[in-house]
Amino acid sequence: MSYIATGFWLGLTLGRIVLAFPAHIWGEKPVILIYNIFALVFQFVVWFVPNIAADGVSVALLGFFIGPMFPCIMSLSTKVLPEHLHVSVIGFIAAFGEMSLR
Repeated sequence: MSYIATGFWLGLTLGRIVLAFPAHIWGEKPVILIYNIFALVFQFVVWFVPNIAADGVSVALLGFFIGPMFPCIMSLSTKVLPEHLHVSVIGFIAAFGEMSLR
């Protein structure tokens, strides 16, 4: 089971490296929607396929597609929100995002 957790964190790391370029080219909003759809598909595979190998690969791919979401949301929040809210909102997003990973 530790291999599955390692695959998730490896997918998360590789996703932040590899999938940052499409987000920069196409914009954060459409890319976040696409990544959410892929993540949802792989989450359903984990839930409904009773095969440990398929679940391990799906968990790694799930991490791959949710990896770039946090940086994309941080970047998008600076574009969408007014300037006087940047410090407090980005601090709140960062604190809440770290709590959800624990």
